[in-house]
Amino acid sequence: MKVDNINKQSDNWSVDVDGNHIRVENKFSTTKLFVNDKLQDVFYGMFGAVPHLTGSLPDGKRIKVSVGGDVRIHCSIFVDDEIVVED
Repeated sequence: MKVDNINKQSDNWSVDVDGNHIRVENKFSTTKLFVNDKLQDVFYGMFGAVPHLTGSLPDGKRIKVSVGGDVRIHCSIFVDDEIVVED
């Protein structure tokens, strides 16, 4: 699996995996997972809830995302159970 261009800006994360662009956007009460600019999952929640998002790449590889934290927001992105972003 080829992983490139890991990027974090504020509470947003992105990574390219096997030529596909994965992006996680975390706003005040909404967290979204995009793959190649298409929305694949969204979580609406408030304080105390931990967003877990799922999606897939065009080749069928599964994507799992976990976002959370206390003072600082962290994001973990897994593709086929292999971590590609840990912030």
